[in-house]
Amino acid sequence: MICPKCTKDIPAGSQFCWQCGTPIHLSSQPESTLDFLTKSRSMTKRKRQRQILVSILLIIIVGCVIYGVTSGGFLETFSEVSRSSRPGDQEFTIRVTGDSGLKFRGDYMLVASGQSSASKSVEGTTPSTYTATGTMLSISFQKQCEGGALRVTILRGGTIVRESSTTAAFGVVTVTTN
Repeated sequence: MICPKCTKDIPAGSQFCWQCGTPIHLSSQPESTLDFLTKSRSMTKRKRQRQILVSILLIIIVGCVIYGVTSGGFLETFSEVSRSSRPGDQEFTIRVTGDSGLKFRGDYMLVASGQSSASKSVEGTTPSTYTATGTMLSISFQKQCEGGALRVTILRGGTIVRESSTTAAFGVVTVTTN
């Protein structure tokens, strides 16, 4: 007989496994060692097949993500929204200034007519400029250091729409057009 828990050979008619102490019920025993091994191999084979399938799916997903990032595929949606020229959309310029060479990072979200929206994460140093087209723009940039000043200005047609600044350590500047 074979122990159903630890798979050790045990004498026929045993009530407990001598290796692990599991109670042995004759009704739960495979008819033969060969049947047990066949079932065990079948389960192992199915497990391996599942592992291979999951691995292949993960490789495909990772490959798609890498392709999308390196080819600009994920950014195309943002570019399409930001470059669209629908009625009511306007071109905005985001100007990031302050102490020269100050590092910052953050996001800006653009809402285009028709309520489609896109968000873009940026990381840069002052001075930097970004352009986006839509009906509304929301910006949140954070200084990556304690000292210095960070100023974010939104312009439309060369005219200042909104601006804000911070000198706080690791300060955040948040600006919206509406």
